Amino acid sequence: MKCFLLLSVVFAFTALVQCGIGWIQPNNEIDHSGYCYSAYTGPIEAAGEIKNIEGKCVQAICNDDRSIRLESCGAVSGPCGKTDVDYSKPYPQCCPKPKGC
Repeated sequence: MKCFLLLSVVFAFTALVQCGIGWIQPNNEIDHSGYCYSAYTGPIEAAGEIKNIEGKCVQAICNDDRSIRLESCGAVSGPCGKTDVDYSKPYPQCCPKPKGC
């Protein structure tokens, strides 16, 4: 019983981390030098290439159909809040981390 209670407390204070994912559809009306292109990401030269977006905690991945998959940190919570986003690091190291008390 004590073990169950201890595990319940541990799970109650375990951090919740979720990833944010989005897509940018290809703009086939405009020919850009990159395989994938959007005003948000700029050119991405090849399918499968991963590009970190400067000044954001976001990574863009060029898909075979020239769409772009965006990945970001999403929601983070911990028992005593979270750290700030560290824009000097690439995704996912830039994401906020749960704070311990």
